[in-house]
Amino acid sequence: MTAAANDRFFIENNLRRAISNGEFELYYQPQLTIGNQDNFSVEALLRWNHSTLGMLPPLKFIPIAEETGIIVDIGSWVIKTAFEQLKKWNDAGLRINTMAINISLAQVHNGGLISCLKMNQMVTGINSTQIELEVTESVLSKNIEKAKSILGQAKKLGYTLSIDDFGTGYSSLNQLKKMPLHKLKIDKSFVDDVPGDVDDETIIEAIIGLAKNLGLKVTPEGVETKKQERYLVGKGCTKVQGYLYSKPLPVKELEIWVSENVSVIKK
Repeated sequence: MTAAANDRFFIENNLRRAISNGEFELYYQPQLTIGNQDNFSVEALLRWNHSTLGMLPPLKFIPIAEETGIIVDIGSWVIKTAFEQLKKWNDAGLRINTMAINISLAQVHNGGLISCLKMNQMVTGINSTQIELEVTESVLSKNIEKAKSILGQAKKLGYTLSIDDFGTGYSSLNQLKKMPLHKLKIDKSFVDDVPGDVDDETIIEAIIGLAKNLGLKVTPEGVETKKQERYLVGKGCTKVQGYLYSKPLPVKELEIWVSENVSVIKK
């Protein structure tokens, strides 16, 4: 217990200096449209390259950042960095359909999300239709009316909204139908054992059916095999994400991946 407490204290103190020390980095994982490799998107994923500990996995620090509120400053940095990178790719003629950015519960509820989006959109000139905001089901569990209002403002500005890791939280269908959403992302835990696991197949089919009836799109995460891909495509999924196509990559490696896998038209 003492070791765990010391570890947490160390992480929390270092988190407060990580932005100013330039230790955070965004990796990008492709999301592909089946049958059209040229129509692809990316998800921006946060990585912490600690000065002494090296690369730390998100599960090591994101929960602490959320509990302490540091996630709001980190989230603002992520939005700024993602917008700037997308502008660089746009200027270079790299055709990225959308960039997904993860938004925390604290960012939705602290009141600064919309102003942060507007500021970065104004500075970079990025069209809001190129940005997808991903929130977890936790956003449906606390002050849902405020969340609905904030996300509704984002939707009116043209941003795409999706629920990440859908099926792993505790949201009710009544809460879900109130939210101004465009997409559900099926959590990797349901994809791992399909085809073959009857329970996971039932859950996936239920999520796809629910999304269809609510007019929402679906993207499964964690696709690692051709069998999984064939199963998901057979159930109606057209956009997929996972290690079968690419792991999350730093900027330069993502650009190499694009040059090898996607037809890129330079301006």
